[in-house]
Amino acid sequence: MLARSLLRPLAARRAAPAATAPALRRLLATATPAVSTTPSARRAAELTTGDLVAANLHVGHAPSRWTSLNLPYILGTREGIHIIDPNRRLGTWRRAATLTRLVAATGGPGPDAAVSSNQYYVTEWVPGTLTNAAEVVAKRQAATPVPMDPAVGAVAHDPDPDLVILLDVTHPATTRACKEARKLNIPTVAVIDTDVDPRWVTYPIPANDESTVGLALVAETLAREAAVGRSEAVEKAKLAQRHMHEVDEVQGTSLLGKHQDAHAAGASDVWTDPLML
Repeated sequence: MLARSLLRPLAARRAAPAATAPALRRLLATATPAVSTTPSARRAAELTTGDLVAANLHVGHAPSRWTSLNLPYILGTREGIHIIDPNRRLGTWRRAATLTRLVAATGGPGPDAAVSSNQYYVTEWVPGTLTNAAEVVAKRQAATPVPMDPAVGAVAHDPDPDLVILLDVTHPATTRACKEARKLNIPTVAVIDTDVDPRWVTYPIPANDESTVGLALVAETLAREAAVGRSEAVEKAKLAQRHMHEVDEVQGTSLLGKHQDAHAAGASDVWTDPLML
């Protein structure tokens, strides 16, 4: 049974969007009060349903605003508000976190969480960032010239991302980002409330999209997974480089031995390319 104190009144929920809009536009709740109980630097596998309920992620919208496709994620109704099933939400969250870690591990390309995860992030979506990237980059460079490397001669354009993470798909800017990602077949991970069509995103995380503490928890968890994936990629690169050095040393020793054997056999007056032996 969910405690009554954990459920926000409907009037407070109606007034929440205006207060939380700036934080949502920044993608992360950087203005979260100091009394926040959001666990930091935790991985998705370490989260429990109690953590999600404490972050107020279980509160949905009124039944009159719901999308019927979210029925599998809804536990029931309490005081006129849909309650999102914590167990189903935790499963989808862990799936999205695993995907984020795998994408980061393969090297594919909110402020604090985004910086700590070493991933690309934006605080305001510019239309055409994905579908018309060349023109968007050109306009930005014209407005704010970027020093170019003389050795390169031009600023290289980054390839399309392998994954797009959105925290509020109901905002007009993030809605455009979701549409662009779908057009380019780029998988998306997004928080969806009970009034959002889950078909908009590839890997939905059913949760309250108006809780700044909850969104911070989502962002920090995914950032943690991305950081772990990056660490795995670095370790794999180091192992591959070490293996290449070992192979080069073995091959170099073998070629040198063959060259010395040829000289010992009386061919010292004939120059021989070791690479051709």
